[in-house]
Amino acid sequence: MKSKIRMHTRFLDSVIITGIGIAAIYWILESFMFFFLSPEANIVHHLVGEDMFETLTRVLVLCMFVIFGSHIQYNANLRKEADKAMRQQDEKYRTIIENIQEGFLETDLAGNFTFFNTSICEILGYSSEELAEMNNRKFTNSENFKNFNEILSEVLRTGEPSQVKDLEVIRKSGEKRAIEFSVYLIKDDQNKPNGFRWVVRDVTEIFKTEREKRKLKKQLEHSQKMEAIGSLAGGIAHDFNNVLMGMQGNASLMLFDIDETHQHYKKIKSIERYVENGSSLTRQLLGFAKGGV
Repeated sequence: MKSKIRMHTRFLDSVIITGIGIAAIYWILESFMFFFLSPEANIVHHLVGEDMFETLTRVLVLCMFVIFGSHIQYNANLRKEADKAMRQQDEKYRTIIENIQEGFLETDLAGNFTFFNTSICEILGYSSEELAEMNNRKFTNSENFKNFNEILSEVLRTGEPSQVKDLEVIRKSGEKRAIEFSVYLIKDDQNKPNGFRWVVRDVTEIFKTEREKRKLKKQLEHSQKMEAIGSLAGGIAHDFNNVLMGMQGNASLMLFDIDETHQHYKKIKSIERYVENGSSLTRQLLGFAKGGV
């Protein structure tokens, strides 16, 4: 508050001094002019005036110069303060824009770069000097540019901002990167469109991480599914093996009571072979259940 008072006081002092100085110079020059034009005249009388009316006239002129000077000084100071505030504001926003991780750029309606921060240079792989002479068409292939142009046309038509979650751009090295961005319409003092403002984010690594997560999730789901199938196969194998062991036991007991000449001997031996084959299948199922082949 005190600084504002001091500034206001200095302002008034400079205005008054300026006005008085101009009036005094006018007064002295006028007196000398009359003195040289009228040699018999007294310069002191010309300085203070020949009569009360002339003196009041000179005082009135002095006041007018003070008022006029005050007005000029006031307007000049206002303009100076406004310019200073604008420069400080521009510098503040420029510092913020230069230090954000997201890319920030502005283009004209034709797509030519008019302003950008260093993050855009890093995303696209170009120097600031190279980007200053480029067009946004440079960073997309024909298919993506068609989609890109449709987005800009919609923003230009409606005046509403648009967000795009996934667009492929091509870096200087030829590497393809995925970006997401928001684009806004810029208007001039007459409210006419004159460009676009962009906030761009490189999401390539994020997309890679998400793809890796999806891959791992599928692998986990497959592993869990195979584990469940293995558990089911193991249970079935155990139950089936118990049935086979019962059949094997009964066939063996029947063979003790008959010899090779018996009419059912070959059939019972066939049952034993089938049981053995079934046991082999059971062992394979048990191996699968334990993670084997």
